[in-house]
Amino acid sequence: MDFRPKNYTVNVIDDNGCIASLEVELNSSAALSIEIVNKLEVSCRQSNGEFTAVVKNGTPPYTYSIGGAESTNPTFDNLAQGNYTLTVKDKNGCISTQNVVINATPDLSVTIENLQNASCDKLNGQFTVQATGGTAPYTYNVGNGTTNNPTFTNLAEGTYTVTVTDARNCREIHVATVAEAAPIQANVVNKVAANCGEAKGAFTVLANGGTMPYQYNIGRGATSNNRFENLASGNYNLTITDSQGCLFQTVVEIVGTSAPTLSMGALVAANCGQNNGAVTINAQGGRMPYTFNIGNGAVVNPTFQNLAAGIYQVAVTDASGCANTISFTVPTEGGTTPVAQFSMDTTGLAIELVTESKDGESIAWDLGDGTTYDMPRVIHEYKLAGEYKICLTLTNSCGSNTYCETILLNEVKAVASLSGWIRTELGQAIANVTVKQQTNALEQNNIKTAADGAYAFAALPIGENYKIVPERLDNLLNGVSTYDLFLINNHILTTQPLDSPYKIIAADVDGSGAVTTFDVVSLRKTLLGIANEFPDGNPSAMTECETQAEAIKPDTASIRMTADREFNRGCEYLQLSQFEAAMHSFQQAYALFRQVSDQHGQGKALGSLGQACYSLRNYAKAIEYAQRGMIIAQAQQDQRGVVRMLATLGNAYRHLKQPEQAIEYQQQSLVLAQILHDRRAEMAR
Repeated sequence: MDFRPKNYTVNVIDDNGCIASLEVELNSSAALSIEIVNKLEVSCRQSNGEFTAVVKNGTPPYTYSIGGAESTNPTFDNLAQGNYTLTVKDKNGCISTQNVVINATPDLSVTIENLQNASCDKLNGQFTVQATGGTAPYTYNVGNGTTNNPTFTNLAEGTYTVTVTDARNCREIHVATVAEAAPIQANVVNKVAANCGEAKGAFTVLANGGTMPYQYNIGRGATSNNRFENLASGNYNLTITDSQGCLFQTVVEIVGTSAPTLSMGALVAANCGQNNGAVTINAQGGRMPYTFNIGNGAVVNPTFQNLAAGIYQVAVTDASGCANTISFTVPTEGGTTPVAQFSMDTTGLAIELVTESKDGESIAWDLGDGTTYDMPRVIHEYKLAGEYKICLTLTNSCGSNTYCETILLNEVKAVASLSGWIRTELGQAIANVTVKQQTNALEQNNIKTAADGAYAFAALPIGENYKIVPERLDNLLNGVSTYDLFLINNHILTTQPLDSPYKIIAADVDGSGAVTTFDVVSLRKTLLGIANEFPDGNPSAMTECETQAEAIKPDTASIRMTADREFNRGCEYLQLSQFEAAMHSFQQAYALFRQVSDQHGQGKALGSLGQACYSLRNYAKAIEYAQRGMIIAQAQQDQRGVVRMLATLGNAYRHLKQPEQAIEYQQQSLVLAQILHDRRAEMAR
C-alpha cells in the first residue's frame, strides 16, 4: 500500500474490541542526487581513468556499483576509456543512476622549435621544446636534469634526447640535433671605381651563413646598411658580424685613377708686346691620351704658341675624363711696341699738344709747318691760318709708331673793347644812363650803365671810329632852378666864373660848346614852360667828355677776355667737383695767357691746374704745375699765390708718401700765410 506523505491516525483494535489510537506523521525524503568529481581521463594509452561519486539526499549508508559488485567506496579507478553507468542505493533501498563517460586525453606530443645551431665553435646552440597533449604541467630533460623550462641554451653541436613528462607521468621522448651553423660568407658586388682622385667609389656586400641579422663595418662604425659609398681609392677592411657575434673579415679594394699631374715645361716670353710667347705643359698620371685646353678648344698638342703677355690657365683632361688645371704667366721682355696718341687744345693759331702715349723712348713731333719738337708737351703758334697735319712718332727698342691728326686753324679776328663810367662831379656813380655807341655817326648799340655807373662795349671791329654818347632824361627841370640863371649870368659877365668843367657843360644848354646869353634865354624858356626840350635835343648836363673811355689793344684784349672767361669757367667746374672739365678750361686759359704774355694769368692758371690734378689724384702732375706756377708767382711777387703753390706741393708729396718734402713745403706755406695774416690759408694747412 502506498501512502502519501501526510498525518495519519492509526487505530489498533484487539480481540476484545479495545481500541488504541496513534497519530503518525508520514514524511517523504528527497530523491538521491549524484555528483561526479575528480574525474580523470585515460592518458598514456593506459586504463588509468577514474572518478569519484558524491551523493546527496537519501539515507546513508550508500552503496556504489558500475556494473559489478556493490561497494561502499565512491571512487572508481583503473578505468579504460568508455561509458559507465553508476548506480547508487541508500539505506532505504532508494536507487539513483548516472552515466559517466571516461575519455582519453590527447597523446603527449613533443616538437622542437627555435632551433639555433651552434656557431663560431662556441656553446651557443639552443632550441625550445614545444609539448602538447597529455596533462600539463610538463617537465623537460635533455640528460642533465629535469627542468620546467622548455628552452635549452648554451648547447654544443650534437644530438640531444629530450624527455617530456606530464602531470600523470606520461613521457614522450624526442631527439633534437644541434648542428654547427654555416660560417658567414660574403660577396662584394656593384663596385664603383674612385676615378679622378675623387671619393666617389662604392660597393655592396651580399652576406650569407652565420645567423642573421648582420652588422657591417669598414672602419666608419657598424651599420646594418650593406652599401658603402663616397669612397676614395684604396683597401678597406670589411668586418661582418652576425647576431651571435660571429665574424667574417675580408679586404675590399676600390680601384681608381688620379687626375693628371701637371707641370710647366718650356716657357717663352712675349717680346716687345707681340703675340709671340709660347709654353709647353707636361702631364703625368691619369690615363692617356690627354687633351689640353687654354680656352679656345681642346687639342692634343701640349704646346701653345702665339701668346701675348699675361696670365693663362690650361685645363688637361685624360681618357677617363679626369681633369686638372695649371695657371702660368707669360712674361714680357724688351718692353712693348709704343702706341702713339696725343691730345690737343687750340686757340686761334696757338696750339697745345700733349702726348698720351707710353713706352716711347724717343718722341718726334711734326707740326706740318716745318716745325719739329722732341718733348712730350708742345705749345706752338702757327704763322698762318690753314690746314695742318700733325704727327707724333714714338720709338723704342721694339719699333716705332706714328699717329697723325689733321686740324684746321683760323686766325682770331682782331677786336677792340671800350669801357668807362658815368659819374657825377662829386664822383658818385650814375646808374641806368643810356650809353650809345656810334660808328660814323650811325647808332649801332645802346646799353645802360650798371649800379656802379660802368659800361662796356666788347668785340668791336678794329679800324672804325667810335663815338660814345651817354644821356639820361628823367625830368628836364631835375635839379634846375632860377638860381642857375643867376650863376650863368655871373659866368657870362665874368663876375663869378663857373669853377668846374661839369658846371660849364651843364650851363651850355644849347650845346654850342660855349656859355652865352642864348643859354640863359633857353633855360628861362624851359623854366617858364615855354619850351619842352633843350635846344639840339641836349637831354641833360652830360656830354662825351664826361665819359672815360678806354680802348684796349684789339687782339690782346680779346684774347685776355677769352682767357679770363675760360679761367672763371674752370673755377666753377672746380667748385662743382668736375675736375676733368676744370683741367680743360685751365689749360685753355693758360695757353691764352701765354699768347698775350700775361705772367700773372699764367701763374694763377698753373696754380689752378695743380689743384685740379691734386683733386684727380694725379699728384705727380700736380707737383709739376705747382712748381711752375710758384716760379711765376715769385717773379710777380704774388705772395698769396706762392702760399697756394706751397700748400699744393705739401699735400701732393704727402699723398706720394714723401714726408720730408711734404713737411718742408707745408711749413713754408704756414710761415708765409702767418706773415700775410692769411687766416684762411693758415687753417687750410
